[in-house]
Amino acid sequence: MQTLSNQEAIYFILSVGSGLLLTLHTLFQIQMMTVLQLLTPKDLIGKVVSVFICVVMCTSPLGQFIYGFVFDKIGSIYLPFYAAALIMIGISIFTQHIFYGIDYLVGKQIRRR
Repeated sequence: MQTLSNQEAIYFILSVGSGLLLTLHTLFQIQMMTVLQLLTPKDLIGKVVSVFICVVMCTSPLGQFIYGFVFDKIGSIYLPFYAAALIMIGISIFTQHIFYGIDYLVGKQIRRR
């Protein structure tokens, strides 16, 4: 059985991690678009959705730039991933009540229709 070299292992980890992040990003964006369309008045849906898509598309290169800068300065490949995971867990915990509020608003909006 052939073992992976250190560079091949890093490449594999980055590829799998990036694929997972992109998949989760897509799922989150679809979820948010659905909620956004349910909560937005019908006459403003096009404007609100276009602004949302613009913000999502502009934040991806910004995040990649920040990751590139962090990887360049830190030198360790694992530390930025762990730091980003901890930050995302923290954001999830602190915004949990906001998303529960959105769930309530969506249910209320659906019952009106």
